[in-house]
Amino acid sequence: MGRLSQEHWQGRWTTDYTGADGERDGYRDYTGAVPVLTTTLTPLADKGPHGPVWWRYGHDAVETLDQALDNPDDHRAYRIRDEQRRAARQAAEEARRRQWEEERRAREASKWPCPSCATTSTRTRRPAWRRAAASASLAAAAARLAQEAQEAA
Repeated sequence: MGRLSQEHWQGRWTTDYTGADGERDGYRDYTGAVPVLTTTLTPLADKGPHGPVWWRYGHDAVETLDQALDNPDDHRAYRIRDEQRRAARQAAEEARRRQWEEERRAREASKWPCPSCATTSTRTRRPAWRRAAASASLAAAAARLAQEAQEAA
C-alpha cells in the first residue's frame, strides 16, 4: 500500500541549493500531501493514542501523534540549514578579512626608510646588524655613483 500511494504522501522534493562541492540541498514540499499513519491495537492499548504508537509512511520510527504529523524535512529544516551555511560563510569571510588586515598591518609596520633617499620600503625588517651592513653598502654604492658622475663630468 505504501509504494502504491507514495506520490500522495511523500511530498515533492525541491532543490534550492547546490554547494561548491556539488552537494545538493533542499526540502520536501508537502502541499497537497496526505500523511498516512498506521498503528496496531496492542501498542495503542498499552500506550494510548498520545504515546509513541504511530508510524508514518516516509518516517523511520514509531512516534507520538504530534511527531508523526510533523514534516521534519520541510522548508523549516531547510531554512535552519541555510542559516547555518550562511553563518559559516560569513565567519569564513570575516576570518579572511581579519587575516588580510593583520597582513596589511604587518606590511605597514615592516616599512623602513632608505638611509640614502628616505623613501620607505615594504621589504621585511631585517636584524639590526644586517640593516647596518645594508646601509653601509647603500652609502658605499651612493658614494661610488657620485664619484663616477664627477669623473664623467
